[in-house]
Amino acid sequence: NVKLISRAINLIFTYAIKSQDLWMFIRALSRNDATTDLILDFVKQHWNKFIEIYPIGSNGISHMVKVVGMGIMSEQQLRKYVSLFKIQPSGTQMAYTQTIEQIMCRLNAIDRLKN
Repeated sequence: NVKLISRAINLIFTYAIKSQDLWMFIRALSRNDATTDLILDFVKQHWNKFIEIYPIGSNGISHMVKVVGMGIMSEQQLRKYVSLFKIQPSGTQMAYTQTIEQIMCRLNAIDRLKN
């Protein structure tokens, strides 16, 4: 339901979701096929707000780098993710590298299942 998804995404920067729970909410949304692209676009558009909530070098920003990639199921989505984090925030290089590795494993498994 597109309307419900939009309402959920619009909750991200409201008082309905505490800042310490924000990355968990995004993780849940990212795991839905219908929301992965929307989340990638939303995070890209509002990245500076996420940096305000989770300062560079914090665990929160590392969690954000990870959870944004959790639902990626296509090469196109992977390219969006790589573009989003072309310059990784300080302290997130390991989270970024591990997420890319997980995405690549997932995409390889999907490719094997298709063939």
